[in-house]
Amino acid sequence: MKEIFFLIEEAPEGGFTAKALEHSIFTEGENEKELKDNINDAVSCHFEVQDMPKLIHLHYVKDETYTLARKSQEIIQATNLQSTLANSDTLLQGNPVAISD
Repeated sequence: MKEIFFLIEEAPEGGFTAKALEHSIFTEGENEKELKDNINDAVSCHFEVQDMPKLIHLHYVKDETYTLARKSQEIIQATNLQSTLANSDTLLQGNPVAISD
């Protein structure tokens, strides 16, 4: 085997978790150095010497959720403003205003 891939995620309670793709290997660590040491130990325990991967790839995954509500609200307000301005232009064009001195 030439290489093995791990998905690395931040653990909710702190630290990191590592799960191998295509192999039943899972480990964790409080920091990246500890995580890498634990991955090395887990890989060494899982494979025979002749089957040991030459490369270990770490793929960091970060889930992030956010809302577009603020940006959407700004778009709605801008659209409403444009609509209001367009309506006021139409009204002014259709009804000339007399100015007296």
